[in-house]
Amino acid sequence: MRWPCVLLPFLLILVTAGATQGAGPADDLLALVPPNAGATLVIEDLRGLARDFFASPVSEGLRELPAVKTWFASERYLQFSQARREIEAALGAPFAEIRDDLLGDAVVLTLQPPADGGAGEPRGLLLLRFRDRALLDRLIATSNESEKQSGHLLEVLQRRREGIAYSVRSFRPGTKPDEAYAVLPGDIFAWSNSEALVLGAIDRQGGKPGLGQDPRFRKVRSQLPDRSAVSLFANPPFLDQLLTSAPPSSPSEERLRSLLRRYLAAVEYVGAAAEWRDGVLLHIREALDPGRLGEPLKRWAARPGGTAALVCRVPPSALAVAAANIDFGAVAAAMLSLAPEAARPKVDNLLLALRGLLLDKDPRSEILPHLGPGLVVYLDDPAGARRPPVVAAITLEGGPEVAAAIDNALRTLLAFIALDPKRSQDTSRVEMAMTQGVRVTTLPGLPFAFAIDRGLLVLGQSPEAIASYLRPDPPAGLGDRFERFRTAYFPRAESFAYIDLERFYAWASAHREELARWLAIRPGASGGPSRRDLEDVLALLALFRGAFATSTLEPDGTAARRTVGLIAKDQSPKP
Repeated sequence: MRWPCVLLPFLLILVTAGATQGAGPADDLLALVPPNAGATLVIEDLRGLARDFFASPVSEGLRELPAVKTWFASERYLQFSQARREIEAALGAPFAEIRDDLLGDAVVLTLQPPADGGAGEPRGLLLLRFRDRALLDRLIATSNESEKQSGHLLEVLQRRREGIAYSVRSFRPGTKPDEAYAVLPGDIFAWSNSEALVLGAIDRQGGKPGLGQDPRFRKVRSQLPDRSAVSLFANPPFLDQLLTSAPPSSPSEERLRSLLRRYLAAVEYVGAAAEWRDGVLLHIREALDPGRLGEPLKRWAARPGGTAALVCRVPPSALAVAAANIDFGAVAAAMLSLAPEAARPKVDNLLLALRGLLLDKDPRSEILPHLGPGLVVYLDDPAGARRPPVVAAITLEGGPEVAAAIDNALRTLLAFIALDPKRSQDTSRVEMAMTQGVRVTTLPGLPFAFAIDRGLLVLGQSPEAIASYLRPDPPAGLGDRFERFRTAYFPRAESFAYIDLERFYAWASAHREELARWLAIRPGASGGPSRRDLEDVLALLALFRGAFATSTLEPDGTAARRTVGLIAKDQSPKP
């Protein structure tokens, strides 16, 4: 039995046992972590998390899902239950008690890559604050006895460091590295597959600095919610080492890695935290050095945005909406940097062709700077529509000349498509017609149309959807339902994505037969999602009322903030 696995699977296993965080319950554990830790996992108040989760409607709903019921009736669950009973018997306590008394307060697991950066085994340090010393002693004794019976564990050696006793588990050569563990003052248990890491924890408890004192780490941790169930922190050099641990499989992957590494060079520290608040929310924070950000990204961060005027035109019938402040020039520069040197002549020719379509305007210097920064994309569900159309709107600056250039380019592209000999005569003419007072350009038979009006470039899958967005008397935004959700979970975010899962569930349920047929006949459907999978997904969707994601880059380039949330039904929003 792998000894740390005696503890960590409880995070997955014990939480199935039925059942306010103070300020920083893991702070004293983080002070014992090496300051150069590669990645650090923090679990705080697992006891409270289990209590809140099992009291939520989501817990009850999950147990009623067909897939979950099938698992409870499976042979695997019977084996799991048997293993659970054996562990409870060996430790003399139910799983919920083991979870609460050993893992309920705070757990920290940190990973150190091999010192030489090679392919050696990573070193880990596990720290936890326990409540029941007798239970911990039984766990240690049970693990030692199990390893001895397997023939792997040769002996347990007792040693001391600065007056603190610790133990070293010596294993038979060729099985696994020796391990060390200690019970430290403050009811802290430390374990590692490296004796040096346990000794370091003892030294740091005596006053040497640890990760908890690192200003970069503290900056990121302070920006995460106080009541986070699980947090993960990473040192950028560790992420860079992961990124380069294997050779790239292709030149394009190598260029993509290079782009990511340039961004990582500006990252000082990364943190992510999950909390349970009406559902699951994942917060990601990146502390950045603006002096190391690339110039395009700096311009993007500093460029004033504004998506409110675009979002307020989205009809309340929308199933999903995404809004963002985009610097199209920065995006184009990043994409062009990925082109291999051998492809540069083709790229230059493509840019020359685009210049011709754009009435001799340079796409990078005379067009892209005038696109955006506002962008909104939504999936509409107008009454009677067989398939929800997609609509995208982009703010357009630069005056009539820029608008004329883009209009000419899009009309010309549609005309080239119309020349396809496979198209019928009835669908081979580009049409410009007034729809609800808006001039919309389209090619019959092609699910694409566009219009330039009111300082906006609007693209969509039907003239009606575009005209609806550009109507002179738009509805008052997405309605109270969306505004209440936004106020509760992302009130200040200008770049976000939102899905109304209750309305999406209603739409999918009404079209389940069509969706099932599409799953059955789509390319590569063999072995893919089945009708049963569709029903399982719909049953899961029925538990939630909304999902969202946000992303914000601070104007001064010092931080990036991102949040993803999945919010359960039948709960009142908590601001």
